[in-house]
Order: sequence, then structure tokens, then C-alpha cells
Amino acid sequence: MLSFAVFKTGSAQADAFPILLSATLGGADVRRSTFEASLSANLALGIDLSLAAIDVGYLALGRFESKKAAESNIEVEGFILSIAKGLPLFDILHLDFKGGLFRWRAEARFLGNPIGSDTGSAGWGSAVLRF
Repeated sequence: MLSFAVFKTGSAQADAFPILLSATLGGADVRRSTFEASLSANLALGIDLSLAAIDVGYLALGRFESKKAAESNIEVEGFILSIAKGLPLFDILHLDFKGGLFRWRAEARFLGNPIGSDTGSAGWGSAVLRF
């Protein structure tokens, strides 16, 4: 996985809003499936408020191509809205929480022709303990 982030902050004044722009590229090896995964990408824009950080982003999970049927694939993409909050536990220990909503759209093709599509929403969350 390859990622980068660009932080832009205002002056050291209390009313300045830090803005975050991040991009991530990655991929997965789907071992017990009839599909092969391709490159995935995530682009997000966020703002760090005093209470929590809020991100809005686009996530392309990639195109999953069938290993058994030629020219058949499923492509998944969508938008993410997330909120993150970090809590310092001690001087060197932090607990970070992040959760949100993923609104996705999937399209299936067989021999290059669309055969179906679906949309949906999913909630997600994570907690990370870091030193």
C-alpha cells in the first residue's frame, strides 16, 4: 500500500482550521475466491476541529476480475463520511477512534456487457492503540 498526506494549517492562532488532504493506493490478494483484485484508491479531504476530525472521501475498491470466466468483472466504488477522535491515555499512549458511513455502488459485467448493479450503505469503525 502506498499513501501520502498533505497538511495545510493556518497560523498558530486558535481560530485556524487544519486541513488534511490524503490519498492511498493499495491492492489485495484474494486467495480463496474465483476473483482477482486490482488496484484500489482512496482520496479524502478533512478538517480537524477541536472536538474531532471529519473526513469526506471517494473510495474505489477496484475491479475484481473472474479467474474462470473471461472478461467478467465486478467494480465497486463509493463515498465515505467519517469522524475521528484521539484520546491521550498517558504521555506516550493514545487511543484513536474512527468510524463512519460508506455509500457504495457495484456493477457487474460479463463479456463486457452490464449484467447487474447494486447500491447500499455500510457503517464501519475502528480503534487503534498507538505509542
